[in-house]
Amino acid sequence: MTIQDLLNECEKAYGENNYSRLDWVCNQILEQHKNNETALTYKLYIYCNHRQYHLVFSVADQIQMVHPDNFHVHNAKAMVYLDKREFEKALECCDEGLKIRDYYWLRMNKIEALIGLNRIDEAFEFFSASNIPNYNFTKALINCAKYSEISEYGTELSKKELVDCLFDRCGYLDRRGRREEILEVCEEIFKLDEDNELALQFKIHSLVDDEEILKCSDYAIKLYPDNFRFLFEKAETLLWAFADIDGAIECYEKGFALAFILSVHTFISVSIF
Repeated sequence: MTIQDLLNECEKAYGENNYSRLDWVCNQILEQHKNNETALTYKLYIYCNHRQYHLVFSVADQIQMVHPDNFHVHNAKAMVYLDKREFEKALECCDEGLKIRDYYWLRMNKIEALIGLNRIDEAFEFFSASNIPNYNFTKALINCAKYSEISEYGTELSKKELVDCLFDRCGYLDRRGRREEILEVCEEIFKLDEDNELALQFKIHSLVDDEEILKCSDYAIKLYPDNFRFLFEKAETLLWAFADIDGAIECYEKGFALAFILSVHTFISVSIF
């Protein structure tokens, strides 16, 4: 394959969020051209996605030596600092990048850096002056855990859209093991959709107190008796925290029975349609 063919493959893999394929293709390009700007730039975002932050900075240094006007370097660094909640450094990176290119992703990151620094009025003013497709200030507030400010600044999102954004935040936090913050998000979801089933799953999975886990699991099982996940969460807690083998077995048996019924129904539905 030619370099151009490989670059096309990069674009395709990135569009499909296929980072393993993207990494392989980038490596093929860099074997032929070690300073290829496009491949190195994709590498930045691969390492951001995998949260290999030391490699982000290493590749960023490599890029800046040969491609000093690459604004993605500043964007990737800003992403790292935002994830580490080093908002002042994130803001500096965004401003440096925006000097090179008025890039929408840098604008988004700058908004969140400002919010993280509690400069929310300034962030809202900057957002209002920006043209960022499919980006809402409420989403930025959620990304920065500024839930109490949502009503103050208003939202163009429906209740369902707002709940979906909060679940996106739960997933982001879950991948990083930030359980206490997940519990905060779940409470925001319950304000909008009381006893939401998925929010209860996130809550139970994020609790650390075993008594609280049992209490919440029992509550969820009463509300959603067909959800086997609540039974498995209870079984795990009974087994490992309380050494209640009989109780755990009972929950496992009920859970596996429900899971089996669900799999059969799914198979039949797929077979029919």
